[in-house]
Amino acid sequence: FGGYRFFDNFWRLQGVPEYWRPAVAGASIGAICGLAATPLEQVKTVMALQESWLKEGRIKERVFRSVPHGALAGSWRLKFYAATPLVCRTALFDCQLFFYNSRLREWLSAEGHKYSENTRVFFGTFGFMLAGLVGATINYPFDLVKGRMMAEAYPATTGQVAVSSMPTTFAKVIKDGGVMGLFRGLPTRSALHAIVWCCVGVGREACERSGLRDAAKARSAAQGHSKKLSA
Repeated sequence: FGGYRFFDNFWRLQGVPEYWRPAVAGASIGAICGLAATPLEQVKTVMALQESWLKEGRIKERVFRSVPHGALAGSWRLKFYAATPLVCRTALFDCQLFFYNSRLREWLSAEGHKYSENTRVFFGTFGFMLAGLVGATINYPFDLVKGRMMAEAYPATTGQVAVSSMPTTFAKVIKDGGVMGLFRGLPTRSALHAIVWCCVGVGREACERSGLRDAAKARSAAQGHSKKLSA
């Protein structure tokens, strides 16, 4: 959220229209976070699969002994093998999440006075959860392709299997299971996002109701910051 606010202010200074700026700022921070998280995601995937590889005789010893070992010993090619779908996934998700949320907040500001406080809290909390669910559903194909590519990253970078790209992995998934194959496993992912973003929505509403957000903005303004920006 701090990164989003930075890019919201940055794109404000670049003249991006108010209506679309949340989407642009969300995509910006989402892409950066996706790229930064790729090595750890890859190490995690290899460590989750290496035990089965040992049992099957595909490797003679563990590829990574620990997360720090994987981060230091893994090749750059391995750690960023599946960077493209992960960057696309996080950029698309954050783009939608912040755009939907900004439209929700705009509507509540304009029409919220017509509803009781409890109803506004309900809209604010579950609206945020719904935004997360919609975002997770739309970007799920990238999540699935990311998982496939990360699972094959070690064999591919060591010459055991052919190297594939995001487009070829998409094509293979569609060939094997049709377009609906891109959404296999979606219910589990949706349930996870429902829980996560419901908790985030509740936490945000609690901060607003308790005055923490307004107090933080007041302290920022008192220090001479955010006079023209919305941070």
